[in-house]
Order: sequence, then structure tokens, then C-alpha cells
Amino acid sequence: MTSAGESDTTFSITGGVGSIRYTMGEISAAGLKLARLAEQLEPLVDRLRSEWEWLCTATQQGAPGYPYGGLNYGAVDAVRAALWSCMRVQGDTAELARQTSNAARNYDEAEAHNAAVVAKTAQLQALGSGYQTWIWGPLAPVKLWVDAWHSWRGAKEQGLRDSTEKLLNNGPAYGAAALGPGIGSFYLLTHLGLVNTANRGVGAAAFVRGTFDWAGLAKPGRLAVQAIPRDQWYAPALPWQPDRAVAEPAEGVPGKVESTIKGLLEGSKAAYGYPPGSIGVDRVDRPDGSRVWIVNLPGTEVWNKVDSENPWDLEGDLEGMTAAQKEMFAQQHIVIQELMKAALRAVGALANEEVVITGHSGGGIHAVAAAADPAFLAKVNVKMLIIAGAPAKNLHVAPSIQVLGLENEHDIVTAADFGPAPDLPNWVSVTSHRPGATEGNDPVAIIREAHDLDNYLNDAKAVENSDDPAIRGIIQRVNELLVPAFHGAPVKVHKFVFQGRDVNTPVPARAVPPARKRPANKEAREWR
Repeated sequence: MTSAGESDTTFSITGGVGSIRYTMGEISAAGLKLARLAEQLEPLVDRLRSEWEWLCTATQQGAPGYPYGGLNYGAVDAVRAALWSCMRVQGDTAELARQTSNAARNYDEAEAHNAAVVAKTAQLQALGSGYQTWIWGPLAPVKLWVDAWHSWRGAKEQGLRDSTEKLLNNGPAYGAAALGPGIGSFYLLTHLGLVNTANRGVGAAAFVRGTFDWAGLAKPGRLAVQAIPRDQWYAPALPWQPDRAVAEPAEGVPGKVESTIKGLLEGSKAAYGYPPGSIGVDRVDRPDGSRVWIVNLPGTEVWNKVDSENPWDLEGDLEGMTAAQKEMFAQQHIVIQELMKAALRAVGALANEEVVITGHSGGGIHAVAAAADPAFLAKVNVKMLIIAGAPAKNLHVAPSIQVLGLENEHDIVTAADFGPAPDLPNWVSVTSHRPGATEGNDPVAIIREAHDLDNYLNDAKAVENSDDPAIRGIIQRVNELLVPAFHGAPVKVHKFVFQGRDVNTPVPARAVPPARKRPANKEAREWR
């Protein structure tokens, strides 16, 4: 945990440089080097074996220098000893390489097993508590109120995020047992095995999205995109206006981006101010003539409708959370990913040019979903993600992409993926603990402040003061991508804004067969 002072926000940091998985990855990499060393010893072993065999043959046949009688086998013994020593070194090196190469896998398997056991234990405890509620009979509502009260008090102390994750994971077991032994036993029988904690949130998101498909609340759509001129970036929210589109993106609007974590994440705040359904694209021209692109994504903008023309709605969030299972649903492409690709293509970004994506809340979901999609990565060279308040742990980012995920201990939105952020060498997860967050605040205010992007921007600024190696690694990566004169310096950029529209695909009308004409005479009736 890192702190700049007793009264300041503190941070819990996992993953990245210095983490256990990072160290295990280094050990595994060393194992690969040892394996190559063992392979390089093979020619030496073969050469020593050939020399030893030749010497043995020479001594037996009386070759010059090795006459019969009073034979001197010193050279033969020396070569044989060298051969055996070399073979032993090669074998030991190969075995050490095997063990070290498997170190990370063995550690991951052990961690997964321990997590599954802990999750199963918590599930059984929830079942037991649910049975106790049922036993109370007519007084069961009192027991429910007491449990809820204790959960709320614990949540304020331990964090609403973790408490919400526990509720999502163990609530069904508690509810099933509270309905009676029959339902509780059925739940237990259908959940006998250990819990798979890796992707627990996927099933819930897939179920909700599948339900929306079945009910017709979410319909397949396609992307319509247009560039927005500078004078309309911050205009009042208006519906889609095709006549304001820019035919060809110009050079872009000059601007500056601060070369810090906070400076990059501020692009997502700016994206909230653009016309509905818009994203920002910044072009950075490096001193060496190369370019890097920054794609800034807002969060969810439409809450009162499942499927709207604005792709930043509930349907869009579910598309991102179930991006790895998109073949299961009526729409098998992600509109936001199509918008990002279309925007980068329009501004002339090349496939090999490096890209940074920032996103808050739903924008973070889509940033991670894109970085986990091989088809997207084949078109866009994503190198770094900076996200805040996003439930995205169930999406598996490519190992070559650096991720910084900001969360808050009371942000229940980040609990929607049913578990903590992954502890990975390339994924640094920072949880902020803001002092006084629950003092004198009602639950709605606590949740609102916890998820607020301005508060996350303050966290981003504060965490840069940390001396944690994972944070220093993130800062170094930002410097490598933006190439500022010094860290924190403003970098000149050219800004573009593109607006996307989710246009529902019309259902094809059923063909109506032409009416058959009534025969006009007797012959026609007989022919019919």
C-alpha cells in the first residue's frame, strides 16, 4: 500500500513489475534460456563421445602412441570423465529448465485451486446462513434485516466493491437455502464441484444479453460513423445530424496532452463532452517522425433504454463484457470496436503504428475487450490501456499490452465482473482508499462519488508519487510512447472526434406470393 501522507488517499497495488507473477514470469523466461543452453551443449557431448570412442578403438588396435603392452589409459579416462561430466551438466540443465519453465504454470494452478477452495467455502457458509434464515420461519424477515444490516456495516469498513462481489457470488446460495431445504439441496447438488473463479462474471453477462436477444430488447445493428467539426464538439446534446459530417478529416485540431497517467485519462473526460456516441482520437507526432495514436472512450451514456442509436448503452456494455462469446448472440460484432477501427482508418493511422486506449466505466470495458480480441489486434496495434472504474477482469488482454486499471474500494460498478482485477505481469491494478468516503454520506452518494471520473483523475495524479515498481514501470511506458522532453511535459497532439450510431438492421419483409387469377372460361377451369 502506498501513501503520500496520513490524511491522503492510499493505494493498494497488484500486478506489474515486482509482483509475484512478474517474478514467476522472469523465472520461466530463465527456464527457456536454460533449455537453449542445454541444446547448445549437445554438439559438445557428441564431440566428446566421438573422441572417446576413437581413443578406445586406437588403444585396442595399437595405433601410434598406444602400443600393446604397458598401455597408458590416462587420456582415455580423462576424455571419458569429461564426457560424463558434460552429459551430467546437460541433464541437470535440461531438468532445471523444465522445472523453471513450469514455475509460472504451477504457481497459477496452485493459486487457482486455493481460490476455488476459498470460494467454495464461502458458498457453503452462505448456504448455512440461508438455512438459518429459513429456520426462523415467520421471523425470517427479521433475520434478513439483521443480515443486511451487518453486511452494510461490514461493507462500509471493508469496501462496498468487495462486499458487492461477495453478494453476487454467494447471494444465490443464500437465497436458495432461505427458500427451504429442498431448493437449497437442489442448489448444492448442482454446484458440487469447486468454483471456477477465473470467469465467474461471464455467465451472468451472457445470460442477461441472451435474455435481451430472446425478448427482442436488443436487435442486431450496424455502425454508421461521421467525423464532427471542431465547432460542434461541445454543442448541446443533439440527435444524429448527417449534414454536419466532415467529408474528409482535416489535419485535426491542435491541442496538448500532459504526458502523465492523469493527462492520458483526461481524454476520456473530454469524450463525455462530445456529441452523444462520440469518441476522441489524438495523433502524437514523435520527434523521430513516427506517430502514436490515443483513442479516448467515454462510459455509458444511455441508461433508460437497452438498445438505442447511441452505442454507449446497456446493449453496448454487454457486447463488451461478452466479446469473447459473441458467436452465441444475434449480433456477432462489437459496434464500439468497429467505431474505433473506422475512426483510426479515417485519420490515416497505419496498422503498425502504436495505439493507446483510455476509457472510464463502459469505455474501460470496451478498451479491454478490444485488446483481448485477436481480430481487432490484427488491424490496430494496441500497446497500452489506461482504464478507470471498469469491470473488465473476465477479458484476457494479450500479454504484450500494458494495462493500468484504477478502481476504488467503494465502486460497485467494478464488482460487475464478480471478482478482483487480475494479478498479471502486464496488468497493474490500483485500488484507491479515499479518506472519509463513507462519513456522513448516504449509500447513493458513496456509490456516486466512488465511481466519479474526477475522483479517479485525482487518484491518477496522486498514484504517480508512488515509488512502487509497478507504477514506475507504467510511467516509464508512458514516456516511451509519448516521448516527452521530460516526464509530465505537455505533448502536442492533433485531435479528431468521430460520432457513431448503432443502426438496427431491418428485418426483411416476408415475400407475399402473387394472387392467382380466377380462370375466365370453362377450358381454363378444366386445365386447372
